[in-house]
Amino acid sequence: MLSGIVSIKSFAFDGNDSIMNNTNIKHEIPSNGTKIYASNIKTIKACIKGMPMSLPILTINSEQTIDVSFDELSAESHNFSYKLLLCNADWKPSKLMTMEYLKGFEIVPITNWKPSQNTSIDYVHYNFSFPNEDLTILKSGNYLIQVFNDSNTTKPVFETRTVVIDNLVTIKAKVQRSSFVEYSELQQEVNLNLNLNNLPVRDPYQDIKVVICQNGRWDNANSEMQPTFVNNNELSYPRDGSNCFDGGNEFRRFNTKSYKYVTEHVKNFSFNGRNYIYNLLPDEPRRYKEYEKNGDMNGNFLVLNDLGQDDELTSEYVEVNFFLKYDAPEPTGNIYLFGALTNWEANDNSIMKYDSLKQGYTKTLLLKQGMYDYQYAYVDNSKKNIDCSYEENTHQETENSYYIFVYFKDFNNNGETVVGYFYTTR
Repeated sequence: MLSGIVSIKSFAFDGNDSIMNNTNIKHEIPSNGTKIYASNIKTIKACIKGMPMSLPILTINSEQTIDVSFDELSAESHNFSYKLLLCNADWKPSKLMTMEYLKGFEIVPITNWKPSQNTSIDYVHYNFSFPNEDLTILKSGNYLIQVFNDSNTTKPVFETRTVVIDNLVTIKAKVQRSSFVEYSELQQEVNLNLNLNNLPVRDPYQDIKVVICQNGRWDNANSEMQPTFVNNNELSYPRDGSNCFDGGNEFRRFNTKSYKYVTEHVKNFSFNGRNYIYNLLPDEPRRYKEYEKNGDMNGNFLVLNDLGQDDELTSEYVEVNFFLKYDAPEPTGNIYLFGALTNWEANDNSIMKYDSLKQGYTKTLLLKQGMYDYQYAYVDNSKKNIDCSYEENTHQETENSYYIFVYFKDFNNNGETVVGYFYTTR
């Protein structure tokens, strides 16, 4: 226990000769964790079962389960399986043996699948949930979910993330505008206090790590905060700017649930004999525009169609064309489509191309019918961080979700566990 008081400070459609971009530049851009290694794998979704808009955060030894689903663009089903890999707070694999954090099978077959119904593009929808009778989680922490085609169990077809929590500490947190006058209209501040309760912490500066994610993003997560005040088991964290995030802006959104009438932010649609094509209304940068509240989904998406039955199996895969008006291409960086629709990744699958004839950035994605949020992210070639404020502006009023995780480096158990979790909004 602590004692005393211490005060210390792809699907490629693009093919225009007039297109110019900087794709020859190699980036090392922070990842948000969902990576697809097979081009025919689409619409990966991981959430708490029965809560499709939630992050996949599981309370250990509870009745909760995590539901994972995905589509394979194929007319035939194939054998897939999955495994969980324990990681440290930085998402690097733990040194623990599998039997130390899992009970059951190391690789579990995926047996729940159904083919699409009367769709123009054939696909098979797969889903699985855990924990289950084949797999029990023994230890809290960060887990990588890896899915394999049984013809090759050495390399996954995709991987995504889940966090398993054990609420052993008490967290108090509140989000407000930044305390610093110069940033008070731009940033949001997360004020935080912890009570370690009976956790056997020897050194709070070494043993405890706090990670704060905005809207579930890991690329800009705050993991550098250190307590400025320790009183017995209570830790207070600074209000010195290290606890601030850009407020950002509300997400743009569009709706492709119908191919009978024009829906939200859709200019027009057509059928090319193979699939439906949706042209969205042109977008413009919002860097100088005032804040407007619009009730977004904080970057998420929801599979949906207007047929009124089994959306996951009857929704079409449609071609969606995006256009961002731009007088000239960015000379030292690239523009990306950003949000859950691109798995929150800035990579070759989400990069936009500049069309000099149209004077704007273009991108085409193959997406399942539904409601989608998105933003335009800028990545400077030298800084390599994902910056949405450059195109979208930043406002302290923006409604955001904040996820706070507390990690405990337990040297007796040789690993990092998640001992606290708190969710709050602005």
